[in-house]
Parts: sequence; C-alpha cells; structure tokens
Amino acid sequence: MNTPGRWRMLVTAANRQPAVAAYVRGAGDAAFRPFALIVLSPEEGLLAATDAFVAPDLFATFGLAASPGR
Repeated sequence: MNTPGRWRMLVTAANRQPAVAAYVRGAGDAAFRPFALIVLSPEEGLLAATDAFVAPDLFATFGLAASPGR
C-alpha cells in the first residue's frame, strides 16, 4: 500500500467539509481507480478527525472523475 506512485489524491469537499478523493493503482495496472473519499473535520484550526469511506461508488455522487488524470 505504500509503494511510491501507487496513490493519487485530489482535494475536494463533502458535506461542506474539506475532503480528499483517493485513487489507487494496482500492481501492474496503468490506470488509477477510485478507492476512498476521506472527509477531514477541522476544529479550531486543527484536524480533529478523519472519516474514510472506502466506497468507490461515492465518487460519482460527489461529481468526482473516474480517474485523477495526470
């Protein structure tokens, strides 16, 4: 999971909170695919919590691309 170049992250928002769309590329794959939507919960200027939704079908719901591009 920690191989360099395996992940792409795109900044987005979900439910009026900052979020990150995480895309993963499997071993031997050329393309990245949706993996998880990670919602950040800031509080008083600090990161209070993160919630990861490993549900690739959510990407379309939030208007996210099927691929992060280059």
